[in-house]
Amino acid sequence: MKFHVPALLVSLALVGTAPAAAQPGGHRGASLVIATNDGREVRVPLSDIGNIRISRRNGDDVRVSGSDIAGVRIEEGGGGGRPVDNYWGGRVWEVDEGGWKGVWTRKGDSDRFRAVWRNKDGQEQRDELILESVRGDKVVFFRESKRGRYRITLSPDRTRITHGTADWYRSGDTFNGYVRDTD
Repeated sequence: MKFHVPALLVSLALVGTAPAAAQPGGHRGASLVIATNDGREVRVPLSDIGNIRISRRNGDDVRVSGSDIAGVRIEEGGGGGRPVDNYWGGRVWEVDEGGWKGVWTRKGDSDRFRAVWRNKDGQEQRDELILESVRGDKVVFFRESKRGRYRITLSPDRTRITHGTADWYRSGDTFNGYVRDTD
């Protein structure tokens, strides 16, 4: 199996042993997720981990095995890509994206959010977001219509978005907002 990855965010140097799930015979349905500099993620079933070769744009191909992995994450199978960290709540996200104010509302206990944005002229946009990962104060949502990701840093108490960017933003553009547990 060969993946062409523009440039990895992670260093693929030998670092010792991989997480238990990355070992042969690890969790059924689990995937290795490799992030690229262009915001894409490559998911590889752990059952295929011994057959991975990554082609880099500027450099030699890299052969990856369970003991070569650093800075990538392992996702458990069967959850439809649900975040590995325990999700703390955050049922409603209120965002201020420049001239657009948005409300993202979680659908039940799923990893999907209904999102509605309005501007000062009363125009409205609707979309669906998928919560992809929660790692400490870092949260990633996938936005369906944009086919891109929001990357968010939260305050320590997880009630404020202290820094947010999106794949489709111009360099340096950010957003902020608030998170609460109730509708």
